[in-house]
Amino acid sequence: MSRNAFKPNDVQRKAVELMAGFGIPHDDICLAVIHVETGRPITKKTLAKHFRAELDEGRSRVKLKVMTTLMYRAQHDQSPAAAIFLGKSVLGLREKDPDEGGNEITIKGGLPEKK
Repeated sequence: MSRNAFKPNDVQRKAVELMAGFGIPHDDICLAVIHVETGRPITKKTLAKHFRAELDEGRSRVKLKVMTTLMYRAQHDQSPAAAIFLGKSVLGLREKDPDEGGNEITIKGGLPEKK
């Protein structure tokens, strides 16, 4: 019986990229990717060989998608929660300590107006 070489498809590539982006361990990713011809999960060696780019870039791509979505929500949906999260996590803005005279957030510039 001859061995069939593994050939990843686009659905598997996207799934591996997302799982890697969310920090799912490689052992668990292997269990989720099934070799179409054998019906069995792939090995870590096969994962590393055929999905190197997805494993390396997954985290950055997921972060980009999340930040893009938050930015859109902050600008277009006028979502205060998205704007505050972006301000604190990306721009480094912090609430004032109540002992220092309040708990407001100072934002210079602000978000563009919705048209």
